[in-house]
Amino acid sequence: MTTTVTIKANHGWPVDVKAYHPDGSPIETSGGRVPAGETRDFHVHSGQDLFVHEVQPDEAATPFTTDDGKAVPYGLGDEVELARSGEQGEIIGVGLYARTPPMFLVEYVTADGRQTENWFLAEAITRA
Repeated sequence: MTTTVTIKANHGWPVDVKAYHPDGSPIETSGGRVPAGETRDFHVHSGQDLFVHEVQPDEAATPFTTDDGKAVPYGLGDEVELARSGEQGEIIGVGLYARTPPMFLVEYVTADGRQTENWFLAEAITRA
């Protein structure tokens, strides 16, 4: 049997969701963060548990950190400007890797009107 749980993050803050095996161990490929204002379905089966955490304002403001504890300068939804071109866009992804600096997936409109996305290092973007 599979159970579908619909999460509506309609209180202005995101909601964290995580599934667990019956023995209490986390299911690594499950769950995620439902952004504020969005709705997502999650599925559990075979006795799994679903943990739902309503993120509080002070938690949502906590920045990402790298493995060495340094704060990541940008987060999801931040409006940024590409340093060389002046084109503006929104961060739609953050890549944190063990041996490289953080990277940011920016969705933006190019000077010739094409909508595109690309990965950038922090020094290649600034706040818009």
